[in-house]
Amino acid sequence: MPKSDIIEATGIVTEALPNLMFRVKLEAREILAFSSTDDVSVAMGKDFDEYIKKRVQNKIRLKIIMRNSERARRFQKTGSTELREVRIIEPAFEYHNLIFIWNDKVAMLSSGKDFVTYVIEDKFLVKFYKTTFNYIWETLA
Repeated sequence: MPKSDIIEATGIVTEALPNLMFRVKLEAREILAFSSTDDVSVAMGKDFDEYIKKRVQNKIRLKIIMRNSERARRFQKTGSTELREVRIIEPAFEYHNLIFIWNDKVAMLSSGKDFVTYVIEDKFLVKFYKTTFNYIWETLA
């Protein structure tokens, strides 16, 4: 039976994202992600760097598709030291959200005025997201 959770944090990503990161840290060995990292890192401030350190300490590998930016290119260069592989998508494909895929779960964080995180556990839905991610990943190789 599919399960879903909605974690709401009105107006501030610093509450929604740590709740999500805690769940991922307990469960994941690898994360597939679409990220507007510039938006998330600005919203989280110094907590963003702390999240990266904790992910590395927990040996959680990350494959991430990021919008083209200076930060994305820097993350691509430093990826091997932070258990991260980065593929960069052109700015024409603009998005301002975060999607994490791990195990049989997918989490979507909206980055609009009110931040809402949806976590869905459904093997069929996750298979779709993994297939979509892998197709784009290979296309960007």
